[in-house]
Amino acid sequence: MKLSEIKKNAHKNVKTHYATYLVLCLAAVLMGSEFSSTLSLLKQDNAKSVSGLLMHSSFVKSMTFLLPEDVFGTTNGVFAHVVNGITSGSFVKTLFLGLSTIVHSKDIAGICFVVMGLCISVFYKVYIVNVLPVINRRLFLEGRVYAKLPLDRLVYLMRIRKQMHVAFVKLVKSIILTIMNFTVVGGVYFYYVYFLVDYILAENPTISLKDALSLSRNMMKGHKLECFKWQFSMAGWYILDVCTFGISAIFYSNMYRMAVMSEFYTLRRKEFQSAILNDTYLFEKPSSALMRNTYSDVIAALNAKNPIENAYMGVKKILV
Repeated sequence: MKLSEIKKNAHKNVKTHYATYLVLCLAAVLMGSEFSSTLSLLKQDNAKSVSGLLMHSSFVKSMTFLLPEDVFGTTNGVFAHVVNGITSGSFVKTLFLGLSTIVHSKDIAGICFVVMGLCISVFYKVYIVNVLPVINRRLFLEGRVYAKLPLDRLVYLMRIRKQMHVAFVKLVKSIILTIMNFTVVGGVYFYYVYFLVDYILAENPTISLKDALSLSRNMMKGHKLECFKWQFSMAGWYILDVCTFGISAIFYSNMYRMAVMSEFYTLRRKEFQSAILNDTYLFEKPSSALMRNTYSDVIAALNAKNPIENAYMGVKKILV
């Protein structure tokens, strides 16, 4: 299949699920998970991630008691008082004063807050930021085949209780790439060696660390340069992102590039047969007959209960 045809499929994928992909990519940008260049283009250097923003504006300043008490003014209402307390730093300051009273030392309380802040930051980075790319890739792969993407797919890793495992695999991958970045060309080389790890986890979240790394390594043998060429073929979009100060990246090019690279994984998976990658219906729709046979008891139970009551209506009909 020609690259031009592949890009047409990617464009069709984005067009079909534009609103969903817009939310996914925007969340990745704001959380510092992916597309970090978009933030730099928007000149948001001091807010590269939600955790960094919170640590800068609330935690650090409240530790030194520099935050004013009425940054956003006062407004009547319970919710307004809560918001004012958190945004002004008084809420964090109160916790700090309470802790210092308990331990009878502001120094010890400060150390506890620093340790707690580090733990929260590490948890956020490992468990949320590192896992979000896997979720995004799963939805982009599903979007290639299915016309609708239910929003509950965002928590599918939690539902199958594999988010911690995926976070662990991603952590090891990040450590390897970080170490390799200290070498001259190792960082770039191993970036492509383990390029497909996120996609492999998206398809099979139960895969072991060893299998995920080795499978990506084997699938990318002889295809690293090809992957680079695919990315380089979209250089025009990067230039447009710069010219538009990141606006085009937010509203189209980020999701388009993701859709194109999802097609790359699909082709590599098709050429590289592996028993570990067995989620067949992630890449093709099951037949109606198969669905009826597989879920005949569920369908019968729903129809017996109330066929009208179980029909999706309104907002639920749109989301499902």
